Amino acid sequence: MSNLKNRDIFIKAYKTYIIESNAKPSSIANFCLSVKKKESDFYACFANFEDLESAILLGMLGKDIETSTNSVEFASYSTRERLLSLFYTHFATLSNYRSFILLLKDLNKFQFASNFTNLKKYHDLFTEGIEQILKEKNEADEIPDRMFVSNKYKELIWTNFMFVFNFWLNDNSPEFEKTDACIEKSINLSVDLMQENLFDHAFDFGKFVIQNIVKR
Repeated sequence: MSNLKNRDIFIKAYKTYIIESNAKPSSIANFCLSVKKKESDFYACFANFEDLESAILLGMLGKDIETSTNSVEFASYSTRERLLSLFYTHFATLSNYRSFILLLKDLNKFQFASNFTNLKKYHDLFTEGIEQILKEKNEADEIPDRMFVSNKYKELIWTNFMFVFNFWLNDNSPEFEKTDACIEKSINLSVDLMQENLFDHAFDFGKFVIQNIVKR
């Protein structure tokens, strides 16, 4: 059986095990026995349970980026609309697996969201998707190019995501309507910070003063 099929088997079995047992498998050996697989099959796919957990989240995010960016409407969306589309899509997916994610948070015995940033592959996939969105809109002159700052925009959106993720973990509102509001308000702020604002006009004016008045 291919590694790809084994990955799917291990991922499905792990999510089921966590939900049904409210606990992690005691060992990789016991987990493999429960799905009638060899340990070598597991290690051909994952380094450990944490790597498997990361793969589950990566799978969700990868599909959501593809779903959002391949929609018919996406090409005509503004930066704000593109980011909102991706955030709404991804948090809808996360909400479908909320019980699993909350159990991981408790079972790992740390503040899950604070360690989310340690999932480098997830962070990299997220910021790569954001970078492509911002690059396209930058080329369309929607997002100004600021020296030493533009390359930090994707990290601004990652921080935005982490804030919403923390909020979502504790959101008990019907259909997570408060999370939806948090997404909208935080994305609006992030996009406003990236677009031309008072700082840009102040900088341009200061440069004009230096070039045309101070140097006289």
